[in-house]
Amino acid sequence: MTCYSWKDLPLETATPFKSRRVFKGEKIKVILLTLRLGHIGERHRHQSEQISHILKGKVKVKLNRKERMVQTGDFIHIPKNQPHQIEAMEDETIILEIFSPAEYQKVICK
Repeated sequence: MTCYSWKDLPLETATPFKSRRVFKGEKIKVILLTLRLGHIGERHRHQSEQISHILKGKVKVKLNRKERMVQTGDFIHIPKNQPHQIEAMEDETIILEIFSPAEYQKVICK
């Protein structure tokens, strides 16, 4: 058994509206994602199944062209290869994302 602290993992800042810390195991990847109001992610899909647990804040999720608002305490299940997109609706939205398998290629959808 190995224990970790999120604060000890490298902080990756993709944009002023999106940062994350990543842990990758043998078969799963876990991301602690922080979004700021104004973040609108690209519509994309990937070979991994995904669970996104909203720890703080609110997001608008588009999955297969359907929209839903999810907030603190809710979680989203995204099956593999399903086009999806997320938009932060509050500042400092924190999401715990779990992917299986850990390796996947993100494909941008038009």
